[in-house]
Parts: sequence; structure tokens; C-alpha cells
Amino acid sequence: MKCRYIPLWLAATVLCSATYAQTATTPNPNPPTVSFDKTKDLFIAQFDSKPDPDDLQAIAAIGSMLAHPDLHNVDYYAVQGCVSDSFTGTTNQNNSFIRSDSLMTDAFGAQNVRWTQAGQDQRNTWPDGSFGVSNPNWTASVTRVKNKAKEALDRGGNIYVMEAGNSDFSYDWMNELINTTGYSTATTQSRIIVVQHSDWNETNTSSATILNWVRNNTDYRRLEDGNGGNSTPNYKNATANWVNSVRTTTNPNAYTRNLWEKAWQAYQGKVPSWSEMDTGIGDFSDAVEAWYIFNIGGQVANDVNTISEFVARYVTSSSTTGRVPGPLGGGSGNDPIQTVSDISRDAYLESGSIGTNANLLVSTTQTSYIKFNTEGQSITSAPAKLKLTPTVSGSGTFEVHLGVGGSSWTETNLNSTTPTSGGAAPLGTFSGSFSSGNAIEIDLGNFTPPSQWFTLIVSATSGSGSFVSKVNSGDAELEFGGDSTTNLKFDFGSDTSPLEAGYTRINENSTSGAARWTTTTGLQNRDRSANTTTSALNIDMCLSTSPCTFSVDVANGTYDVKVRMGDFYGISGHVVTAEGVSSGSISRTANQWADETLSVTVTDGTLDIQFSHVTAGQWWRASGVEIISTGGGSTPPPVAQGKDPARDAYTVNAGTTPAINSSSLLISPTDTSYMKFDPVSAGITPTGGNLKLHVTAGGSGTIRVHQGVGNSSWLESTLTGANAPTKGSQLGSTTGSFATGSTINISLSSVPTSWHTLVVSMDSSGSGVTIASDSGSVKPLLEIYD
Repeated sequence: MKCRYIPLWLAATVLCSATYAQTATTPNPNPPTVSFDKTKDLFIAQFDSKPDPDDLQAIAAIGSMLAHPDLHNVDYYAVQGCVSDSFTGTTNQNNSFIRSDSLMTDAFGAQNVRWTQAGQDQRNTWPDGSFGVSNPNWTASVTRVKNKAKEALDRGGNIYVMEAGNSDFSYDWMNELINTTGYSTATTQSRIIVVQHSDWNETNTSSATILNWVRNNTDYRRLEDGNGGNSTPNYKNATANWVNSVRTTTNPNAYTRNLWEKAWQAYQGKVPSWSEMDTGIGDFSDAVEAWYIFNIGGQVANDVNTISEFVARYVTSSSTTGRVPGPLGGGSGNDPIQTVSDISRDAYLESGSIGTNANLLVSTTQTSYIKFNTEGQSITSAPAKLKLTPTVSGSGTFEVHLGVGGSSWTETNLNSTTPTSGGAAPLGTFSGSFSSGNAIEIDLGNFTPPSQWFTLIVSATSGSGSFVSKVNSGDAELEFGGDSTTNLKFDFGSDTSPLEAGYTRINENSTSGAARWTTTTGLQNRDRSANTTTSALNIDMCLSTSPCTFSVDVANGTYDVKVRMGDFYGISGHVVTAEGVSSGSISRTANQWADETLSVTVTDGTLDIQFSHVTAGQWWRASGVEIISTGGGSTPPPVAQGKDPARDAYTVNAGTTPAINSSSLLISPTDTSYMKFDPVSAGITPTGGNLKLHVTAGGSGTIRVHQGVGNSSWLESTLTGANAPTKGSQLGSTTGSFATGSTINISLSSVPTSWHTLVVSMDSSGSGVTIASDSGSVKPLLEIYD
């Protein structure tokens, strides 16, 4: 039996689970209204999926909500397997865990990026160590969620937990957060909101100590049960075969139909004898927690208070087109942009002299002041950017502060004491080079103008710049709104090294979430505070002697990727590769930092940036990354169905050697991989597709996908190069360099509807690449468009 130790600051008590039926919390029929902030908050959906299959329908329901504009640009993370150890005996039907990685992927996105699997198999899913059973999935998932939670807290967000299960998992990841970061129970009590709707989930938590800790050390909100007859919606329909209305072609929405079909398939043959789910009823009562978190009842005219209203809005609606996750919580993505260009005054001071009304000069001895007038414009907190147009080319590190006091100044009476920066942290910073006539943008984060009249103060910590002013008809501009994910900024370093204002901290352990390391071989951090004085962005770094890849979820489109490189010791031979675009060798002298900029195109929703050195075994070092959107891209059609291969293997030199069936597949001029897929679901008419392949060892070249012809009954054990399907029509191809840890996306012109084989090969000039197979950690995925 598992013994879990409470931290010493709580009690030196060993929890050995023996009796259950904890005391349930009295529900609150009028809980506080939530105002979920898409710019910084995090939604965590935790499902037990044991023992009742209703959680599978709840997963489909939340996946449907996330695919609707109501929840677009929400930063989220999901977990399956959030169970307790309240049932004993491996044959007890109450121990039946219903695992569905495929459903979780279709509902939430990539595993270990947008969701994690805490469960194992049907009969051995408990918290790690319970009943002597090791569960490494649990411990890995605890760390992933802790890391994701820390990201949200670091950016100032709150965390909303949909507790669609017992509280054991919440207890474990919150305690790891407290034990491994600077956050304490003071933070968890005020900024982590746990929402629970079920007596059963509470009473079957492993111990009263665990349940009470979560209740006492979070903002714990107990709703009334989500099965109707109270203040929460009735998301249950006891009509037999109700599920057919959402999983079959009766549901016109192919995207959600796939989710509900996968949920239904997952629990076939696994329904406990006491459950009605095998009759086809509808029950996703856990979803009332999301209904509450996103204040659906307060934003939608009919409150979405019944199961039929839910289905009409989120399941069958043509508006439900697919997930649009918010990278790092960034805004709604479609807020209107408001531009404030009414500059009533602008001038600069040099060494405290009276203001000069000419070009705006910024240097270590020159500070510029810009007074804005927002009369007639209603602006609340929104992502803001200050746009300045250089009159000459230059470089520097600039800070923008909000002026304090002296809002009535003019160019003739401006002095260095009125207004001042007030000693506060800057609203935003800019560091890099610029060219004459090309405006620079300084991201100010979420900013609310303090009054109709206000001043922004622009100063320099290094370098200098000259920018247009009112006298030369070039006014600065202040933009509010728009897509706050346009500029993403990451400061590489440690948990304790200085953090650049406006940046998100990334260390060597940042391996989950929308921005994460996907390969980390030998990855470390350094803080040079003891060696040199420079900006918070420059002074720390991540580094390794092996190539490592940093990946960020972004919308498809074009981007400039700015990588800050330099060091106290100087650097040479550094290489940055983003989406196949390489920098070449980068060098800096001692105490020199500068940005390397690459212009790239993203087509798969993930921007991959690899760091390496031209000489194997030598250190590369990087201090930070900024990602700037330069243009939208085409959005692929909604995925009607996603499929893992039923079989996959590769052959060598087309000979009689049996196919190789392992956790990896090779694609090279001499190695051909074969992937067999089962038929497309009824009601889907494929219009094309996308084959996603996870790279485990990098390479380059042209990869082609052909439809296999002949021998459709092959198995891994009997396939050889001689009897394998031959190449039919070409369905798609891609050319480039494929970094370890990246995803290869191959657009397919068509997808067969019956059993079929995809033959994946490489042209003779290529350098082979290794990908994960259906036995690997990240399986190949065929996305089918309808």
C-alpha cells in the first residue's frame, strides 16, 4: 500500500490509505462569478476516467467547447488518470481505468504539450506507489502540470482547476510546486481556484488529510452536482441511445462527431454493472465545472443550462471548427486594434536641460517624453505597443516608463523632475538594431491608460536612437488590442536569475506547455551576475554541448525569430536553425550581445528553434528568444479524424530481409517505411490530409508519400522489401532539414477511405531521418480533412 509523506511544514504524518468515505463539502448554490482572463490565466482539466465512463463523454464535451470561439485563445492543459487509491483488489470493477490517448489528443492536442497521461492500464492505475504499484506516468504528469502552473503564475495569471476526479493529483502537483519553486500556500490559496461538483469525487479521495489540504490551501469552490435540479446545468440525458445523436452523422459537425465517437468507442465493454452508460445515455456532468469557470451562463443568452442547449452551441454548431489554444495565455486573437496617435506634446531632455522640440533623441544622456491624449476613446486593459520610427539607423537597449506627475507639461517647461518614471519597473523594453524609416515596436504588455492625458518616458541603458516627432510629421503611435501573441518573449536562465521585464522565464526544466524544450540533452543554465553588468536578458542563459530544440505553439503564418546571443567570455561557432532556416556560424566578442534574426514560415502550429555548435561537443549559449508575427498564414481545414497506424515497419534495400518493427522507423535513400491505416469513419469524405511524423534523429532531404499498391494484408512479421506494397500515386512530399525533436508535416492531396498503406521514402540525395513508430512515445498521426 502506498504511504505518502506530508511536507514537514504541514505534519510529519504518514498517510496509509485504509478507510475512505471522506466528508463532502456543502455545495454553494451562489459561488462567486469568475472572470477568466485569456491574456494570462490557465485552465487545467483533470479527469479520473475511473470507474464510470462519464468522464470520456466529459472529455469530448470539453474538447467541443475548446473548439468553439467562446474558448478560443484559452491557455489550457488536460490530465487523464487523476484517481485515488480508494478501491482495492485488482479484479474489482471499480478499478477499471478507461484510457484513451487518441481521444485526449483529438480533444486537446499533442501529448505532453497540451495534455498528459497520469494513468497506466485498466487494472494498475493508482497514484504512484499505491498498493505497491509503480506509476511513472503519475510522477511525470505531476511535474508537467507543476511546470505548466508555474508558467501561468510567473506571468501573473490565476489557475482554474476543473476537478473532474479525486483530489489526490491536485495535492501532489501543488505540493511539488511549493517544494520546488518560490511559491507558497499564500499563492495557492489566492491564485489557484479548484472547482468541484461531486460528492463522490470528494468522499473517495484517498484520505481526509489530502482532501482537507486541497480545500484549505486553494480557493476551493464546491458547486452543486451537475446532474440537474439545482443551480448548475443538467448535463445528463437518460434516454437510451442518446449518444448516437452526437457520435453519428445525425451530428453534422465532423470535428465534434469524431470526439464523441472516440469517447463512445473507448468505453465499449468497460462499463461497470451498476452504470447506465452501456445503454447509450448522455452524461457529461463534469462539464458544469468548465461552464462555471468560463461563466458561460453569464455570457450566453440561453445560459446553456440544458444538455440540448449545450449540444446546439458546442457540438452541432458550424461555429465549432477546432481548437485555437492561447500560446502562453495570449489574448483573444481578434480584439480590435485601437491606435492612439494624438500626440499633444513630445520632446527630449539632455542631462536635465529644458526640453528640445525636434527629433526625439534617446541615449544614456538623452530621454524622450511623449504625452498622449485618449479623449473620445474607451480603452481598458489590453496588450499595448509603442511604435517609434527611426530617422537614422542605430542600435540600443531602450526602456519605456509611465510618467508620474506633471501631466500639464509643454515643450517649453519640461524638465527632468516633471514628470518622472517614479522608480517603477519599465512597461516594456527594446534591445537590438533598427534601420531608418522602419518603425520599431516596444511591447508594453497589458496596459490601461491612467487618465485621458498621460506621458510615456523613453530612456536608454545602452546605445542611442533618433525618432520622428510632431515637428517632422511622424508622430509616435500607441496601439491597444490586437493579437497579444504577436510578440512572444522568452528569457533563458535559471529559476532565480534576473528576469527581463515583459519576458517569460525559461530554464532547462521547461519541458511542458506552449513554450518548451523538446530536446534537452545536456541542457544547463548559467547566471553571469558575478562576472559582468548588463541587462537581465543578457546576464543569464541556457547552454549545452549537444543540439537542443525549443518549441513554441503559434498560429500558422510568417515570423521573425530574434535570438539573443553573447557572453562575458565571447562566443563563436554558434548555429540557430528555425523551421529549416539556418543562421550560419555566429560569433560575438567578450561582453557583446546582439540579436540574430531569422524569417520563417510555420505551417504546423509549432515553431521549432534548434541551437547547436559547428563543432560537435562544443558549448552553444543562448540568452533569449523573441518571436514576432509578420503575417498570417492559411489555416488548414478542421481535422475530421486522426489515426495512428494499425501497422508500421521499415525495410532495407527492397530485399528479402524481414521488415524491422521497433519503436523507430527509418526513412533514407535505402530505407523505406510503411504505415497501414484502417478505414475512415462512416460519414467522412476525405478532401485531403496531413501526415505528422515525430523526428527522433535528425536528417535532411526530400521525403515522399505514395499510396501503397498490392499486399494490403501485410504484417510487421512477414513484410519484406520484396513483398511490400509498391508505390502508387504520390500523395505528398516535403523538402528540408528535420531537427531532432521536431515534427515533419506532409500535406496529402487525398486520403483513401478503405484499408490502405502509405509508403514513405526519401530521394537518393538525402541524409536519412529516424522517426517514432506506433510503438514509440509520439506515434505517427494521419490527420484527415473532411
